Amino acid sequence: MLQTPAQFGVIKKCILDVHQKQIKTLDDQMSVVRDLCEAIESLFRLGLTNRSRTRDYYSWMEDLMKKLKQEKSFIHPDFSAALKSVRKNNSLCNIQGKGRQMIRYLLQRGRLDFPIHYMQNHPQFAEKFYQHPTESVLAHEILVQIFGSLISELCRMTF
Repeated sequence: MLQTPAQFGVIKKCILDVHQKQIKTLDDQMSVVRDLCEAIESLFRLGLTNRSRTRDYYSWMEDLMKKLKQEKSFIHPDFSAALKSVRKNNSLCNIQGKGRQMIRYLLQRGRLDFPIHYMQNHPQFAEKFYQHPTESVLAHEILVQIFGSLISELCRMTF
């Protein structure tokens, strides 16, 4: 059984620090931002079905875009712009770097909640990429809701 991940505590601590210290803008020089991004990345990786170097959480973000286009569903413009930006960035050599850039881009625009809420509302999509719910936050019915709430709170902050 998957317990509440320690990364939730890191995200909560960041949120509390920002509110208590009345931080107006979070930037890359702050250690809390690095810790936050590492926690998010770790949660995205937790329980991935194929953890090889060629398949990472960035892969399901690419697949999400394809799926939304095929279904002619709503694609948030910031999500689309993030993927285009990552694809065009020639300095990103591997899928891990692309995933990290996606996290930063979506945090800066307050839209990291878009792909998480999609996973929350479409568990069959999450199941394609993540193992049994006991192994993954994004495939776990309750933990994905908590994660989505934490990320929604982060999306209200200025990066």
